[in-house]
Amino acid sequence: MAGGYDLSGYVTVNERLRRALDQWPELRVQETAPKLVTAGDAVFVEVTTTVWRNPDDPLPAIATCWEMYPGSTPYTRGSEQQNASTSALGRVLGLMGVAIDAGMASQDEIRTAQNRGNAPSGTDTPRRAEPGSRAQRGPSGGKPPTEKMVAYVRKLAREAGDTITDAEIAEMTGADVSQLIDTYLGKA
Repeated sequence: MAGGYDLSGYVTVNERLRRALDQWPELRVQETAPKLVTAGDAVFVEVTTTVWRNPDDPLPAIATCWEMYPGSTPYTRGSEQQNASTSALGRVLGLMGVAIDAGMASQDEIRTAQNRGNAPSGTDTPRRAEPGSRAQRGPSGGKPPTEKMVAYVRKLAREAGDTITDAEIAEMTGADVSQLIDTYLGKA
């Protein structure tokens, strides 16, 4: 992708869940009630997800994710809990070894970390974006996608049986969405 991220090896969270259920048909998922946490001057929604491979699993996998609250874009504002929930599920399935050939982080986490731009390398500590910073302009400093582009990529994803979350769209530039559209149309 010109100016964007190469997410060609990424496996969506719903695909990770599908693969986990194929591997462990008795798999059970439990999510904690979301709670607000404060780190420095920033507030986040925290969700913890626990996955048992079967009813007798002696060591279930557990993962916690944070999503900035309130969301910093029109796409994330109002769906912070849902985005944290999806990220926590993707992360816990990754901890279980499900579909991690190209890496464990979910697409949301990759984009958020790269988009943040001001987080120290090797840390998961979220930081608030400074006004006008790279994080507010998009991953590559590019223009955000138009509403028409977002609607079209959602339609193509739905037709392909994929799910694109608000958080994923919110972190894309117009060039990223254009590349994703091309991929769905078989032009990439």
